[in-house]
This record gives sequence, structure tokens and C-alpha cells, in this order.
Amino acid sequence: MRATKKVGALLFTTSVFLMNLAATVITPVLPYFIINLGIDMKVYGGIGTATSVVNLFLRIPFSTLIPIIGYFSSLALGGTILFVSRIFYVLSSLGIWALYTFIAAYFFSSARFSFIMIARSSIVARFTPQTRRGMALGGIASIGTIASSIGPFIGSYLYEHTESFTVVFAVSAALSLLAVIILLPLLRNDIKGKVEEAGFRGLKDIAKILRFKKLRNSLIVFAVDAFSWSIAFMYTSIYLAQEIGATPTDLAIISFISSTVGAVGFAAAGYVSDRFKTRKIFLFISEVFGIIYFSIYVFSRNINLFYIAALMMGFVMSFWGPIATAYITERGEEISREVIPVVLGVRSFILGLARTPGGIVGGILYDISPTLLFQTALLLVFVSSVLILLLVEE
Repeated sequence: MRATKKVGALLFTTSVFLMNLAATVITPVLPYFIINLGIDMKVYGGIGTATSVVNLFLRIPFSTLIPIIGYFSSLALGGTILFVSRIFYVLSSLGIWALYTFIAAYFFSSARFSFIMIARSSIVARFTPQTRRGMALGGIASIGTIASSIGPFIGSYLYEHTESFTVVFAVSAALSLLAVIILLPLLRNDIKGKVEEAGFRGLKDIAKILRFKKLRNSLIVFAVDAFSWSIAFMYTSIYLAQEIGATPTDLAIISFISSTVGAVGFAAAGYVSDRFKTRKIFLFISEVFGIIYFSIYVFSRNINLFYIAALMMGFVMSFWGPIATAYITERGEEISREVIPVVLGVRSFILGLARTPGGIVGGILYDISPTLLFQTALLLVFVSSVLILLLVEE
């Protein structure tokens, strides 16, 4: 039995690694592909917003159905969506209805993130006690982040040696398909809850979750934070490519720095927060690093300083991602352990709702002035840091 669990854990972590690798291979070339398509930033932002609206209403139903679909089957579904998105990117790069297939690719790529993260976090939380949850979530995040630090170098190398977007997208598709195939042995005896724990009962649990003050207040704060980052994240790489003159290799290095710091920091910050039995202070520290990050975007024009910004982003991820998830699952567990997938789905829905206008708002601000965009993000992250101190309760 123990050997079987070890094999299952190995397959799970390998799949997570490959999904992150597949997702980030295209990262350093995507800004140039978007520029090559000639998409106006307001249109690009509109695509992001429209995509967010559609995906938004898939998240809670998906989270309530995880016990019926199966935990690993749900993760495999997310990987399949990632694969489909890459196929559409390939079609777009070949000039086959380029704009429309790009929109489809962007839609599926956006959808897979929430599906994968909800399923992945649900799997870890299902098998991890609270005393080790921060470290466990940090550990699996570190594995994914190691892959995220490698992926951009693969993508930039392929593009700079082939000058082909199609090759990069095809490699990403192959990696995502392999990630799904690796999960197949786990689907035969998948983890499933009782049917009565899912579906409509899961939807009824939403009201119970939102009435719980600690969860309600934290979700408000997390929504402000999500909007703060959403107005800028679509445009950072484009800004570096257009305004700072960054090359694909520069973007890969920047991604590598933040990912490497995150890979080490996820598990370390999770471990320390477990030991101190507190999450709030680490969420606040994350926002402080975010303030430094956006300050560099506001005031710097030197590419070297953006490497420091990447370092700050690594700390932002380390002190936020798995710790915020641990905090949410722990508060949900105060209601019932069985509602954890629904809690994660509610969080994903609310954060998605907060991010929905971010793309179009960011695009409008960027077209007015890139500096104005990052000034606005800086102000909002500062507000978010204050709200953490005022509203988040352990």
C-alpha cells in the first residue's frame, strides 16, 4: 500500500511538473506573437476580459463536481484543456483564421489554470493535515515552479534557433499531452467523494461559506489583490519587449529568476508559516514585495533593474500562493473538510470576478501611458496590504 502511494505521488508530481513546463514554454515568445498578429492592446485586453467572464462561470460548478468526476480525473481534465489551447495556438501560428484561433487558444489557456489549480490544491489538501499543509502546498508549488523556470529557456531557445512560433507551440502541446498520459494509471482507482457531497449540495454550501466571517473578509481582501495584479500581468512582458527592448532571452532570464526564487521560497515560506501557525503576516510581506516590484516598473528604464523586479516577484509568489491557499482551506475546514473543493471554487470564482475587468482596464491604461498602468497597480497593491492588516483573521 505504501509503495502504491509513493508511485501515485510520483505520477502526480511528475504530471504537475510537465503541466507547468508545457504552460511556460510559450511565455517568452507569446508577447512577440501577439505583436506579430498586430493586435491592439485594447482589443487584447478585451479578449482577456471576455475570456475571464466565460471561464468565471465554469469554476464553481467544476469545484462542486470534483467528488463526482474524481480528483485526479479533474486534474487530467485541466491538462487536456491545456493541450487543446496549444493546438489552437499552433493553428493561429499557421495563419488558419489566425485571430479567431488565437482567441480560442487564449480562452482554453485561461480556463486550464483555474481547473488545474483547484484540482491540484484539492488533492494536496485532501491528504495533508493542517500542521503540514503550508509546506505540502509549498512543496508542490515548488515542483511546478522549477518547471516554470526551465520552460521559458526551452521556448526562447527553440524560437531563436528556428524563428518559428509553430515549433514552440507544438512542443508545448506535446508536453501537455504527456502530462495527461502520465495521470492515466491514477484514474482507474480515482479518489471520489460521496455523490451527496457534490452537485447541488455543493452549491448550497456556498451560502454557508460566505456567511463565515473569516472566509468572507479574506475573500474581499483577496479580490482586491487579484484586481490589483490583473490590470498589469497581461502587459508586463509586452512592456518589456516594446518599451525596454527586452529580447526573448531577457524575458526567459526574468522568468527564471522569479521562478527559481519561488521554487525555493514556496516550500520554505510554507514551512515557516506552519511552524509559526500564522498566515496573515506572510500575506502582508508578499504585498510589500509587490510594492517594490511595481515601483521598479514605474521608475526604471534599465533592463538590469527588471532582474531585481523579477527577484521581488519571486518573493511575492513565495509569500502568497501556497500560504493563501493553506489559509483558505484551513478556514473552510472549520466548516467541514468535505467543502474544501467548494471553498477553493468559491475563491476561484470571486478572484476571477475581480480579475474580469482587469484586462480591458489595463489595456486602456496602457494605451494612455504604460507608466500610468503600473502607477495604478502600485496604488492598488498598497491598498491591498492595508486591508490584509485590517480584515484578515487567523
